Amino acid sequence: MENSFFPGALNDIRYRYDARSNDAIPVAVDSNIDRDTAGYYNARKRIFYDRDAIQKYETATIGKEQIVLLGKIKAYFDKCNTSYKIVISPMYDQLKTDTTDLKKLTSIFGKDSIYDLSGINDITNDKHNYYEGSHYRMSISNRIMDSIYKR
Repeated sequence: MENSFFPGALNDIRYRYDARSNDAIPVAVDSNIDRDTAGYYNARKRIFYDRDAIQKYETATIGKEQIVLLGKIKAYFDKCNTSYKIVISPMYDQLKTDTTDLKKLTSIFGKDSIYDLSGINDITNDKHNYYEGSHYRMSISNRIMDSIYKR
């Protein structure tokens, strides 16, 4: 199934949806990047701006109400015997998850269930890992899943 939504957003990228894996695959974008890497990123200089080398942090967002809701999610996971992993995505802006939020998530879901890939790291340091500021390329998705599930 191919679809275009949010015209003008994400450069009006068309996606192919894989019903088996639930992946949204950007049609032809990877081949366009591979064919003219410099041209792709130069045309998007506003998106792929230079970042500061000093680690910056997100603002804390998990308050009392969020803790209650996250606790309900965890209770439901436990009730259904759900196996889960929580991935905090590596975003191009390189903002690191607030340390108190991370502690709250860890206290609710457990250290072994949280994968914090936010902040400055080898994924976020390379603009070539991204289509734009918040969507990373399929190779990065596969790398993340492989590292979590040790494939």
